[in-house]
Amino acid sequence: MSGADPSALEGIDSIAKRADALYSEQSYNDAYALLDAAPRSAETLWRKARVCKELSDAAKANGQKETQKEQVLEGLQLAEEALSLDDNNFAAHKWYAILTSFASGFEGTKAQIEKSFVVKEHFERATQLDPADATSRHLLGLWYYEVAGLSWTVRKLAAAIFASPPVGTYEDALAHFTAAEQIKPGFYLKNRLLLGKTYIAIKNRPAAREWLQKAVGMEAKTREDGDSLTEAQKLLAGL
Repeated sequence: MSGADPSALEGIDSIAKRADALYSEQSYNDAYALLDAAPRSAETLWRKARVCKELSDAAKANGQKETQKEQVLEGLQLAEEALSLDDNNFAAHKWYAILTSFASGFEGTKAQIEKSFVVKEHFERATQLDPADATSRHLLGLWYYEVAGLSWTVRKLAAAIFASPPVGTYEDALAHFTAAEQIKPGFYLKNRLLLGKTYIAIKNRPAAREWLQKAVGMEAKTREDGDSLTEAQKLLAGL
């Protein structure tokens, strides 16, 4: 963006703020329309990719599998374009990783394993570019949590495909979830849920109970929050 017209940058900044407000209000179609008409910049493109992910989730909830896939693939393309315009944009790296992960889910287990290295690389880059972004840190923790929980069958497949298959432990996941909570306490209900689940995995029931209680004490503001809240309540009841 060096050498860009200051008035153009001001316009993009204004659009970005409006898009963020619409996103916070869960007015995803309006946010998409706004960003679709906006100048193509890293800031507008990653935000449009983010909206595509939300529209994909809505399509999934409505049983619209083809629309769900189309939205993910569009979002991935947008995030990739955002990176091509500004490789130092932490949010572009974050959303590229998120959408790469979801897109690989349509291609089967082998593709998911192959793309897992790319996903980790971009989450790590996002945390390096903005250490104060709690969400990037959470997502890196989620990567480790999912790798730590891979089934024996998937681990054997990964070992057969790669000389060095993806490696992660629950302790790694815990470190990132904890760091995310320290950066911004209570920023995300799912982070507290996953802290609880990770402590369950390493058999620390008192700590698991503490974090699940903190999770159920939060307000569910989105569909995902509602799902996380329900899961936290069930886990807490079983401890």
